[in-house]
Amino acid sequence: MQTENLTIAHNLYSLYETLPDDIQQAFLQKLFQKQQDNLENLAFYIAHREVTDENELHEAQESQLDELISVLTIYEIEEMQEIIEGELPI
Repeated sequence: MQTENLTIAHNLYSLYETLPDDIQQAFLQKLFQKQQDNLENLAFYIAHREVTDENELHEAQESQLDELISVLTIYEIEEMQEIIEGELPI
């Protein structure tokens, strides 16, 4: 398969070389535009993925906090509040 791909690539390049200069130029412009579009799509995907990962991390942290709070008794919550407010020593 690798050899076949190389042969196809070589044949396409040979065909490209036979084209008039203006057609070669138009082809290259189209190729560069397509590659630019691909890069923009990739950049958008990466940015979207980073935001999604951040949101997932934030949701996981919120879930852990919710679990912790649900385990605490009212007494522990009141005691923590007093420590936060400086009424009890740590």
